[in-house]
Amino acid sequence: MAKHRRSFLYRHSLSMVAVGLLIVWIVGYRMLDPKTHLGAFFGNAVADWSGSVVIILGTKFLYEVGSTESRPVKGKERSAWLDIGSKESRR
Repeated sequence: MAKHRRSFLYRHSLSMVAVGLLIVWIVGYRMLDPKTHLGAFFGNAVADWSGSVVIILGTKFLYEVGSTESRPVKGKERSAWLDIGSKESRR
């Protein structure tokens, strides 16, 4: 059975939606007074979605060294900084 190459939209839709929502929250926060209830809501949403975007992008691109569940990095050589960091974290 041939491998099916998935589309860009299929592979990155979660990241795009999360970043899009973060942009909506930032724009809303900039347009409203942070001292109002709605302005505070948008401020909290910016903080929450910023963390969500970091988690989504972090888990998408990071992997655990030596884990059988981690996907191999294709087409890229491993960075010396990653090697140093992984060796230090295993001590």
